[in-house]
Amino acid sequence: MLLPISLTSAEETQVLAIVNGAPITLQQVNAAASRHIPQAYYHRQVSEERLKEFRDKALNDVIDEELKYQEAKKMGIKAASSEIKTDIDRMRKGYVSKKAFEFAMQKEGLTMEMLEAKIERTFLVNKIYEKEVASKVNSILIEDYLADYYNKNKLKFQEPEKIRLRHILIVTDVSRGDEGWLEAKKKVDDVLGQIKNGAGFADMAWKYSQDDYRIKGGDIGFIHRGRLLPDIEDVAFGLKIGELSMPIKSEYGYHIVKLEERQPEIQLEFSKIRDKLKIELEQKLTTDIKENWLKGLREKAKIEIVNGNN
Repeated sequence: MLLPISLTSAEETQVLAIVNGAPITLQQVNAAASRHIPQAYYHRQVSEERLKEFRDKALNDVIDEELKYQEAKKMGIKAASSEIKTDIDRMRKGYVSKKAFEFAMQKEGLTMEMLEAKIERTFLVNKIYEKEVASKVNSILIEDYLADYYNKNKLKFQEPEKIRLRHILIVTDVSRGDEGWLEAKKKVDDVLGQIKNGAGFADMAWKYSQDDYRIKGGDIGFIHRGRLLPDIEDVAFGLKIGELSMPIKSEYGYHIVKLEERQPEIQLEFSKIRDKLKIELEQKLTTDIKENWLKGLREKAKIEIVNGNN
């Protein structure tokens, strides 16, 4: 592991913060910090600066969890003994034998009483979160709320105008300077002339184009504004269906485009975006309600950061 999990007895009990009289130890913060480390950091050296960032975030998380736990106790929320027993039974099933389970507990320095207390704490934190955050989000996120949000923000739910193009690129050998540009211009004019004289655009794209779309006869599919080079885009969106462009110069060479189809801007119906909208609003509401709740708990709490930690 990247963070020190094996601690001396002194380090285990080193207090980093005190929350309404309850100590937060280095052992708790290290355990939480390990969960914050991205997978990409494993088996790599991590700078002290980055380790401090992980620990600082973990310390704040442990403080928040302690505040939730204390609030749950204050509100009289309890975990039934049957719930705790069920969770322990579930954990036991993850081991090949009772002896293996007991060995794992011993390795973690846990007694059965300590494990039960740890599980109870988790239940209480989850239950207070359900009461103060999840249930409130669900009470707000009803159908009328979704529909009202949609109606007030219709401009957010539009598909922009799209066009379907065919494209031919004649690449310029810029290392040859003006000669390279003149040669490419001569070639693109010849290709354009053949198309105007009846040659199929798709056939010409397959034969002459120097981009990946040549294998599709130059068909780049439907696109909206922002997907092409500005000079090409301005010309393409100004074409009529079936119309060819004149050669368009870019840093890569010369382009010819042909407009095949045009789809106007579409207002997406509520029924089409409802599920996606619900997920987005649920995430936003959850974040807002949780942050406001935790802010309130912190404002009421006495939190002391020890030894210059922050």
